[in-house]
Amino acid sequence: MSAHLHKVGTRYYYRRRVPLDLVEHMGKKVIKFALGVDSRAKATELCNVHDLAYAVMFADHRRAIENKTYPKYWDGLPLEQLEAQEEEDRDAWFFEHEEAMFERMVMYRAARVVEHCAHTQLLNPDELAKYEGEAERASLQASNAVGKARVSSAVAAAHARETGRNMDALFAEWEKARSPAPKTVASHARVIDRFVKFVGNLDAALVTKAHVVLFKDKLTDAGFSTNVVQTCVTQLGSMFSVAVSRAWRDDNPCAGVRVDVKVRRARKAARPSFDTPTLDQIFSGPAYLGERPAWSGVGASPATYWLPILGLYTGARVEELSQLHPDDIYEETYIAASGQRQSCWVMRLTHNEERQQGVKTAGSIRRIPLHRQIVQRGFVEFVASRRDKQRVFYEMKADKFGVESGTWSLWWIREYLRKYCNPSDPKMVFHSFRHTFKDVCRDHGITKEIADALQGHSDGDASSNYGGEFYPLLPLVEAMEKYEVHGVTLPPITR
Repeated sequence: MSAHLHKVGTRYYYRRRVPLDLVEHMGKKVIKFALGVDSRAKATELCNVHDLAYAVMFADHRRAIENKTYPKYWDGLPLEQLEAQEEEDRDAWFFEHEEAMFERMVMYRAARVVEHCAHTQLLNPDELAKYEGEAERASLQASNAVGKARVSSAVAAAHARETGRNMDALFAEWEKARSPAPKTVASHARVIDRFVKFVGNLDAALVTKAHVVLFKDKLTDAGFSTNVVQTCVTQLGSMFSVAVSRAWRDDNPCAGVRVDVKVRRARKAARPSFDTPTLDQIFSGPAYLGERPAWSGVGASPATYWLPILGLYTGARVEELSQLHPDDIYEETYIAASGQRQSCWVMRLTHNEERQQGVKTAGSIRRIPLHRQIVQRGFVEFVASRRDKQRVFYEMKADKFGVESGTWSLWWIREYLRKYCNPSDPKMVFHSFRHTFKDVCRDHGITKEIADALQGHSDGDASSNYGGEFYPLLPLVEAMEKYEVHGVTLPPITR
């Protein structure tokens, strides 16, 4: 259960302290608001959604303060709100207008709840209307706050004059002004490259809304997804906001450019599952049998032995496994079908801001019964030997973007899977274990609801709104008892 759920009388509230390093900037120490539901189960799930939303917001505010740019979670807002954001100088929202900043946070929080409910039907229409109305009111109030604080200075595009600063210069000025993270620099550089390819290396002062629309249409025609096209337009608008602040031009040509949402086509390049020959090669390779090569760094860590086994028998994401804390492996009791009390070892995958653990969505918070193949190989004892560490796999080194599994997973694909395992499909990566898990569940008649609960998928079915923080343990235990990867020879148990 979320530590931020509070009940006063018959009402449920979300209440949490603002991190100390953000108190001065945000001007408040505590965040508190009513959840608007009477059910404890609904309130618990809403708290999980809010926890994830605030984790994103707090992390992005820290980066924004450090890099002097706007919080990136604003890019995750629905398109209509994103357009309103582009019409104003969003950097001014963050740095100059505290009222608008807080309204923006309300908008983001409400948007995440509405998005979650679209998949889960957690709230009834009356309850959901509270959050939809909250987002609409916050959007209006934020616009009013910015409108009062800014001086209108719109000048017709016809008055634009050539400055001698092309799109490359725009990118350089944006990078200089924002000092963004390397990953952000790389993504914005791709946008400029695409704009130059499809539209041209124009003078930044002479780019019009028509040019941006042409760019958007060219991206769509080239087969880019709706999300990629929207991201490109948004990031291009971010760079043009710098041009406005530098008086290169008086308007942002990306304002109001709508990216049409089309019916999503089936992905052609979905990651394949591992087949039996490839799995045999993985588990008979030098990580498990024979003499190990002289691997160094993350390749020499115990993760090289354990993560593929955990991936095959939990279906978890590699980043979730890499973030495991030793006390995320624990013994839990449950009532068996016979009525007797029994226990099993489980793995908890959760969001914990203090430990810097995160999951993809609120539905990804879960615990998984450990399969007998994991327990028999001594994983519980291995974890116990690391109780004094902050991570089970503490040898892992985060990549330059802060992804804890990034360095190891890249090493595993290049130096182990490709070199020693002869995968039958070049698209196979560690994430293929996740697809394999789903296939094995289907083969053994494990229902989609149970498989989704094990893997942390949102199934969009209201029946998944069970009464506690976690899915009931008994059906998960029964599923894992059925789960067997036939035809694959695992390394012998040596303990």
